[in-house]
Amino acid sequence: MGYSAQPFAIDIEKVKSVFGSRDKELFDNAKKTNLYEVYESQYSKGEYDQCLEDIIFNYIQPSNRQETKKILGLIKTPPSSGLEYSGDLYGYALMSICEVLGTFLAKEGDIFTLEIFFDQANELLKEKGVQNHNGEILGG
Repeated sequence: MGYSAQPFAIDIEKVKSVFGSRDKELFDNAKKTNLYEVYESQYSKGEYDQCLEDIIFNYIQPSNRQETKKILGLIKTPPSSGLEYSGDLYGYALMSICEVLGTFLAKEGDIFTLEIFFDQANELLKEKGVQNHNGEILGG
């Protein structure tokens, strides 16, 4: 298993403000990015677009979330965030948004591996006596 990163220069507050912003122009522009073209084709038809919609249009701010009652009004479900897919897919959708809001610092497909950092972190944790019964502590 490996890790990689794609660096952006971006104001983190801009990224935070995207959630639930209902900004149609941002949505349309995110669908025109290079990273959209890279990742959209890797998922089921419409799934990537739905994640962009969820982030921009459907996200429910924590202060506005409400429990819902189901089954004879007795069982309450946890408040919804408006995000229904797995986190990794939203992460890829955010990359298209970040390409609109910031500057992509690597050439298309030019990524750097984080494996060496995990190796160093594992070694440090072992030196400090941290034990993990499943082998590696970080990464793998």
